[in-house]
Amino acid sequence: MEALSTSSFQLITWSVHTIALAGLCIGIGGAFFTNWISDSSNIARLIAMFGVVVGLLAVPVSPVASQNSWSREVMTFLSDVALLPITAGYCPMAQVAGSILLIGLLSLAVRGIVGKILSLAAIVLLGLLAAVAVRPDVEIPVWLTGSALFLHTIGIAIWVGALPPLAILLANSSPSGMAALARFSYVAPFAVLPVIASGVLLGLVRLETLEALWTTSYGRVLVLKLVLFAALFGIAVFNRISLTEPALQGQERARTLLRRLILLELAIAALILAVVAAWRTTRLPSELRSLL
Repeated sequence: MEALSTSSFQLITWSVHTIALAGLCIGIGGAFFTNWISDSSNIARLIAMFGVVVGLLAVPVSPVASQNSWSREVMTFLSDVALLPITAGYCPMAQVAGSILLIGLLSLAVRGIVGKILSLAAIVLLGLLAAVAVRPDVEIPVWLTGSALFLHTIGIAIWVGALPPLAILLANSSPSGMAALARFSYVAPFAVLPVIASGVLLGLVRLETLEALWTTSYGRVLVLKLVLFAALFGIAVFNRISLTEPALQGQERARTLLRRLILLELAIAALILAVVAAWRTTRLPSELRSLL
């Protein structure tokens, strides 16, 4: 009974963490999409608001809320430089994540340049959150992994946050949907390429050896993530090269197939976030070596 209880608790914790990550990506990434790409589409705005609300509900009870390992220097940076209201006591990471979600929500409540600035600030702060929350490794410079995580997180948020509103906007050939598709097709490479570059860098510096891919839990989770990401990237490339231009030219078949593949992208992205949520239970190869 105790083992079952522990397994159930781990499953619930993992599920809540996945939901929190999805809320952050869809909420903050969706706010960026709404203000910068979709020309303040009401559909995109509602989806992003939903993501923000989900994030606000999930973050306080997710594993994020149990991490209290930030140094005084990091706390000072977040409160004095990033101007976030962080206080001692309750988990600072959860406070920062909640503050970022509220900034994203505020960007959705206003329009024009103010909304753009707020949504940009929210997504940059989300990247900073990932950077300062980097897992310490005495053999890897924190600035290196932090910078990579900053780019990785922003790219993923922009990419994933755009998928739900795009799928709905492409349900018909409305001018607003086509305009959003055209803008996103231009922006997408600037989000995807940093994700790939930073992901490769993080994998190389953290794995240390090829053997770690199958001999450590971190490596096995990474393999699963790589397989899913390869599928996601392949679909995105196919969409960009083969379907986007025909859809913009009004070809109904291309638009319908593009929408279905975007929904498939969204499903694979959700699986990737679930895999990322499982990473918190693994140890880096260098951490395992230090225990020997």
